Amino acid sequence: SVPGQTPTLINCLAEAAQPLGDAPRAVELYTETLEAEAQPSNERLEAYYGLLTSLDAIANARPTQLSLCIKALEEFPLDAQLLCAMGGYLQADNQLDLAIRSYQTAYEFGHVNPLVWHLDAITAIASVCHSAALQGLGEDDSALEVLQNTIAREGSSPRVRRALMELHVKHGRKDAALQQIQFLGCDAETQHLALAVEGACLAGRILGMN
Repeated sequence: SVPGQTPTLINCLAEAAQPLGDAPRAVELYTETLEAEAQPSNERLEAYYGLLTSLDAIANARPTQLSLCIKALEEFPLDAQLLCAMGGYLQADNQLDLAIRSYQTAYEFGHVNPLVWHLDAITAIASVCHSAALQGLGEDDSALEVLQNTIAREGSSPRVRRALMELHVKHGRKDAALQQIQFLGCDAETQHLALAVEGACLAGRILGMN
């Protein structure tokens, strides 16, 4: 423990332990914040984020992450980042129906606390993950609709455009895939990507003939 320290300072110490590779210490400190800060607060939400991330480095921690995420969502029910994390844990556990529901809630109703660190473009991340989970169930048309609706609602996003491109490639829609690349820019990387798309679509057609 860290006697006399505030939850904010304890979180800072935990955050410093993570890049040093001391995940157990980070877990210990974030847990201390949750024990010290009884009511929902920015510090408590940050501790949940940090604890879930730190547990990634702990062996066989998935059940702990899942139960912790459920508890966090009871306190912060529409937090987009927690909903995405829950979707990820459920998807990894092959509970795709529940994962889809979590991603969809994150995208449609989720919000972020601007006073607590969070991933950029979290709703775009939720959309792409939602689409991927739908594809896992073979619902590619619905997956396509999710990505298209995201662009219509929020504007162009490189992450969503790339996911849309990959889905078009999957179905051999070369022109549609190349159209998405145009929105990603015209640098050398996207030019190489265009060549890769053409090659993948050609290979798909050849395999389909055999």
